[in-house]
Order: sequence, then structure tokens, then C-alpha cells
Amino acid sequence: MTTTTIGACCEFDDAVAAGDRSDCETALRLFRRLNQHGHADAQLNLGCMDSLRQGVTQDFSEATKWYRLAADQGEALAAVGSMYEHGRGVPHNNEEAVRWYRAAAAYPQSNAYAQFKIGMAYGAGLFGMPKNYREAVKWYCLAAHQGHSDAQVNLGYMYERGLGVMENGREAIKWYRRAAAQGNDRAQRLLDRKQIFNSAEKVAARRKTSWRRMLAAFWSRGDHLRPGVRRGAMAG
Repeated sequence: MTTTTIGACCEFDDAVAAGDRSDCETALRLFRRLNQHGHADAQLNLGCMDSLRQGVTQDFSEATKWYRLAADQGEALAAVGSMYEHGRGVPHNNEEAVRWYRAAAAYPQSNAYAQFKIGMAYGAGLFGMPKNYREAVKWYCLAAHQGHSDAQVNLGYMYERGLGVMENGREAIKWYRRAAAQGNDRAQRLLDRKQIFNSAEKVAARRKTSWRRMLAAFWSRGDHLRPGVRRGAMAG
């Protein structure tokens, strides 16, 4: 690693630290200086600052410019896709959104958010794409294994409902739990509902088992042969 590279890394860390303590002026100055050397992560952060109105006036066109500069170096591909999806700084264009998301989702970027968005496209028929649950599961799985909580929730739902994959309640609960552990409220609601449903099923199963045991005991004791008991009525 060269002295220049080490210096850039340190300066980038300083910029991020400044942003963390809400010193947007310092962060902006350092990111802009790093941009002069073509620092892709600095360009991505400049785009975020323009998008989120951090130390600057919100400007989606300027944000898109920064994202594209970073994308030329293999970064911020998903961010460009998001701008096309929502029509921020560029005209709304589903085809372009999908193209950028696919580029971001593919190896070596393997961006979890982009993988999740492609899964959503197949799972819900977004961006004008036909529904394909098998493809949705594939992309949700890729994002879920990278820790994307929304992808984990959706993957759990696919397992619960048997959409694009064999129905598997245990797998559903496993993914709901992983997402809930990250604070995903939807996962917790689904998990609570699943547990309530399972509890109700267990109660029903116990009642059914108790009734069967009672019947078995009734017939084994020969109670059906006693006066006043009609077999047909009991069996029905």
C-alpha cells in the first residue's frame, strides 16, 4: 500500500467520523478533497449527503452525478438503480432500475439490497417483470445470507406459504427469528402470529388426542356392551 493510499484511507476515516458526530461541514470538505483523487467511496458518500440533505441543500440531480462517478468504479450501482426506480435526479425508468440492480447484485459486487430488490421484482411482479417465485426465492436467499433483514422476512414468508419452495414452517421461523434479532418489526409480528397459531394447533392436537384416547378406553373396556349405550351414536 502506497503512502498516498494510506493517507487517503486515513482521510476517509476522518470524514466518516466527522459525519458520525454530525460535523457535516468537515465531512463534506474531506469527501470533496478525496473526490479530487477519484475516491469512489467518497463519491458515494457525497451522493448520500446530497440525497439526505446533510450539510447541503437536497439535490437529487447532484446526488445522481456522484453515484454515477462511483458506479464507473464499481461502487454505488444499487444507488443509481434506486434513483431510476424512484425518478430522483433522473426520469423514472423501470428497465434502467432493473439493469442497475442486476449489475449491483451480480458477483463481485453482490450487493444485498440489489439482490433483495430483484427478489421483490420477481416476487411481486414489480418493474413490469412477470412473477416468478422460484427466482424470487433465489434472490431473497442470496440477500438473506448477507444479513438483509427484509430479505430474511420475505424468504421466511416464502417458506411459510410454499411459494417457489417446499412449504417448511421451521425454515420460516428460522428466517423470521434472524430478521427479528436485527429489530425488524414485520418479522416480529409474523413470528408472534406464527407462534400463536402453533400454540392453537397444539391445543387442538391435545384435545384431539384426548378424545381419541377416551374413545379407545371406552371400546377397550367394553363400555359399548353395557345397557343404555348405543354404539352407532358414539361412533358417529
